[in-house]
Amino acid sequence: MMAYHPDVTQQMPLMIDLRPIVRVPKSQRLPIEQRFEEFHRLNVHVAEVIRQLALQMWRRGAKHGSMKMIFEICRWQYALQTQGSDWKLDNSLTAPYARYIMDTTPALQGFFETRQLKSR
Repeated sequence: MMAYHPDVTQQMPLMIDLRPIVRVPKSQRLPIEQRFEEFHRLNVHVAEVIRQLALQMWRRGAKHGSMKMIFEICRWQYALQTQGSDWKLDNSLTAPYARYIMDTTPALQGFFETRQLKSR
């Protein structure tokens, strides 16, 4: 069993940009790719938070990461550091974010596991 070290959080400070999220109206029944594009256009800061968390894992030697875990870290940090409105991240956006981050960050190419997109 691993011993608990209270100073472990001191080793890797977690800085998350907690600007509010602009929600995409739910009335829009768009394909996931278009929902991602609209959400990203309104919330560019979210991709940067995700990129920084993924790079932090990569720098620590992780060969692969979990976008779902990163989403939960974002939610957790927001809950700890704010009061009031929610920092909503739709779980259906994990795959598009994984692809976007790998496409735009050379060090993270192949870091997330993704499935082939189904053709429509």
